[in-house]
Amino acid sequence: MTHGRSAPLWEAVKPLAYVQFPWRYLAPAVFFLSLCAGSISSVFRRKIVLLVLVPAVILASAPFFRPDIWRPISDTDQFSGKLWEEGMSSSLSDFWPRSASRLPAVFAPDQPEFITGFGDTRSWYKAGHSARYIMETATDISIIRFPIVYFPGWSAKVNGQPWPLSPSGELAQISLNLSAGRHDVVFNFLDTPPRKAGNLISLVAVLAGAYLWQKDKLSSRY
Repeated sequence: MTHGRSAPLWEAVKPLAYVQFPWRYLAPAVFFLSLCAGSISSVFRRKIVLLVLVPAVILASAPFFRPDIWRPISDTDQFSGKLWEEGMSSSLSDFWPRSASRLPAVFAPDQPEFITGFGDTRSWYKAGHSARYIMETATDISIIRFPIVYFPGWSAKVNGQPWPLSPSGELAQISLNLSAGRHDVVFNFLDTPPRKAGNLISLVAVLAGAYLWQKDKLSSRY
């Protein structure tokens, strides 16, 4: 499924698109291959296996101990300018929400944009799952677009009260309607039912794995 010749199958079975990346199939393949390699020690004498298998693995992996392509570039070059911008934006199409009609051409500004009305942003704080803006609006009704892309799970509070938000513009940025005055705007990215279900499945899998491992460990003693 990671080979180019599997493309017709990917195109024919549309739900496979939710896998997103064919190379994800390599993870279970590598995992089970590692288990098979490790089980050799239970079939043959351990000393013989160690003397043969360990050097063989090291020799086979030797070409991967150093990069095959070296570029004359420093950390400053890599993490600044066009290279840094390219690294930050190269995967946008994989994660940008469908509510947006196009991808951004430039990076988001730090401060919100007044679509209608006038005002100023006194201070702001922004993280991956939350943001806070202290704003002063001078007009009775102001529509403000924030540098946050709308996605299910975002919630807004204005002066401690829940506030309706909606996607705005071609980039589906969050926008709010605010009246005149000083406002403390807080955004938080909360869990949705699909995320809660995923977290629950992961938790159950971890607990079940720990239980089965402990059960097998106890049974081997007796």
